[in-house]
Amino acid sequence: MTRRIEAGGFDEVHLPDVRVLPPWAIEIWHEEDRQLLAFGTTAWNAGPGSLVIEGYRTTNPEVTQAFQLILGKKFTRRIEMSGGALYFDDRPGHGHWHFSPFAEYALVSESGQIVGQIRKQSFCLASNLLVSAKHAIADPSPDFRDPSRLRDCMATNSRRIHQELFPGWGESYFPSVDGQSLDITHVPNGRYLLVAHVNAGVDILETATENNVAFQVVILQGDGGNRTVVAPGGIPPPVRVRGFPAAVE
Repeated sequence: MTRRIEAGGFDEVHLPDVRVLPPWAIEIWHEEDRQLLAFGTTAWNAGPGSLVIEGYRTTNPEVTQAFQLILGKKFTRRIEMSGGALYFDDRPGHGHWHFSPFAEYALVSESGQIVGQIRKQSFCLASNLLVSAKHAIADPSPDFRDPSRLRDCMATNSRRIHQELFPGWGESYFPSVDGQSLDITHVPNGRYLLVAHVNAGVDILETATENNVAFQVVILQGDGGNRTVVAPGGIPPPVRVRGFPAAVE
């Protein structure tokens, strides 16, 4: 049965379902006196509605309030996001507008303790990867498939910033992109869970939040500059991690 969202005057059928794939392309980078666990992340929308984030710049040239747009056949609802904002990210590998906060990452021991830092990450939400043809209801135009052509997402002087994840489509961030790593310099070798959590602040209105977490088993090994990581996959052990949804259990 479709649930009615009374305050907004729309049904769940108009909402997105934000999910994340398990971290991928995991490796250790040695940076001067630090060791970084780098990884890729793919966030995607299982639908049924699009995830649409917009911002309208006024006085601040680099930060603006974020709004979620709920799209229906005959209506559009604009919802102010209490904790969300759009800002221009000038870090290497970015250089465009990001929605923040969107994702957070953590390295978790088998006993459920967070041993690595929690890294909060913003995203430029662009439909550039078809994740599930089953959920896809539209083929995004080239402007949305290719982030380099997202004019409103790229330009520092854009008055209107528009970002959209279509149902079935996702956005991938590679390990080389700034922000896609955790400092493990002082983390002992052993078996851990690398956890990715999207819509961590629950600012995005969606059909479900219990599927916003994914994880990958990783094994840290070696010494000093020869330290390596193995990601064997498989079923992670049942753990409880404070601050994360029950899906991590």
